[in-house]
Amino acid sequence: MTPGEFIAKWRVSELKERSASQEHFIDLCRLLDEPTPAEADPVGEQYCFERGARKDTVGDGWADVWKRHHFAWEYKGKHANLAAAVAGAYGWSDDISEDDALREMLAMNLEGKSSG
Repeated sequence: MTPGEFIAKWRVSELKERSASQEHFIDLCRLLDEPTPAEADPVGEQYCFERGARKDTVGDGWADVWKRHHFAWEYKGKHANLAAAVAGAYGWSDDISEDDALREMLAMNLEGKSSG
């Protein structure tokens, strides 16, 4: 998939998050010439769609795409509140400022914390 094909396809998409997320991620893999979760891990023990994930604070969450010791990826709809999504993923208050959220994420990255 070329960058132009990716942009053309997803610019006009009106699909809801649940309908689009896996295909969108697979298209990203194709665009970046990376294996998809099922190609890289047919068992789904290290890399998969729809996986429970440990939060860095309290409780557990759910990731639309998950790769052990690398990332937990959460999709949101086109016009969703991304600040609230980030806050929810980390267990922070929904009213955290964008600047404070960025400072917290930078500090976590510098400490080498990752999703479980």
